[in-house]
Amino acid sequence: MQKYIWIALFLFSCQFSYGQYMVKDIPEALKKDADVVYFVNDLKFEIINAEKATKKVHRVLAIMNPKARNEAVFGVFYDELTKIKTVEAKVYDQHGKLINKLGKKDYSDRSYSDGLFTDDRVLVADLMQLRYPYIVEIAYELELSYTYSIPNFYAYPRYNTSVMESVYELTAPEEFQPNFKLTNTDLKLMKRTDENTGALINSLRFSNLPAKKKEAYSPGLHKHTPVLYAAPSKFSYEGYEGNFNTWESLGQWQIALNKGRDVLSEETKLEMKKLTAGLETKEEVVRSVYEYVQNKTRYISIQLGVGGFQPFPAMEVDETGYGDCKALSNYTAALLKSVDVDAQYTWVYAGEYPPDVD
Repeated sequence: MQKYIWIALFLFSCQFSYGQYMVKDIPEALKKDADVVYFVNDLKFEIINAEKATKKVHRVLAIMNPKARNEAVFGVFYDELTKIKTVEAKVYDQHGKLINKLGKKDYSDRSYSDGLFTDDRVLVADLMQLRYPYIVEIAYELELSYTYSIPNFYAYPRYNTSVMESVYELTAPEEFQPNFKLTNTDLKLMKRTDENTGALINSLRFSNLPAKKKEAYSPGLHKHTPVLYAAPSKFSYEGYEGNFNTWESLGQWQIALNKGRDVLSEETKLEMKKLTAGLETKEEVVRSVYEYVQNKTRYISIQLGVGGFQPFPAMEVDETGYGDCKALSNYTAALLKSVDVDAQYTWVYAGEYPPDVD
């Protein structure tokens, strides 16, 4: 990542207001079964236009015991399309006395690749202390050059965590208002209009949430605690505009990403004709092409910007012999079409625990 990220990171001061937080001010009811107590868990997201958004996060939490030691380590994720504008991390003792405020040299800047070829990075703030309880505070602002992804909001960050106050606020012009779904609560999303800009502001506030105790075979926390899900309506991602108002519009956006990327050379088409000549059934043709791809290519995952959704051109995969899941799928579909087998590029999920898709 370019060095100017660090310049932007420390030239700007964070614009959050801070108060004094002390463990003695936590209500007894919120200490029960709580390894962590959030004084503040705020998220503000603003959609400025189709290609620009900002995200502000402010969290203040008490680490009550060693079971929650990892909660004192924060990661701020960024890449070429996500810039860190400000970041500030502090740690206090249980009485609210400042112990440490991280400076530039105290952050760890790491690749976040998990074996993939990607520009994803994470700025890590480690605020761990040896004496419990203590209080940590993190505040940061990100500038996004896309509006494809809108953060969800979870009233409970984890099991055995209580929350004194949790606030979500999303601001957007009317034409970019997201689609929302609020689960496991009777609260309603509040809406108002910004008097200066005319943008619509959606907000949600939770207060005094007691901890949910983790027990054996407990279901996923978010299956039974309040969650606000958000998905974009109209959006743009590196110049590719779309909307997620319907399954059809989602599919049309992917089709637009794939347009013109299934072209093969005449030489490869002729090779496929020869490969499948004499095969009597469609199943035999498909198996032949599938085995051809297995023998010719290798898997390399590359996730850069919209490349997380857009496959490499089939001709490029044909020439280099490698690609990720999208590229190899697109390439295989192109090969099948070249021998008159209709093939559809499709999103699939493989695994024991499929995600909820709404």
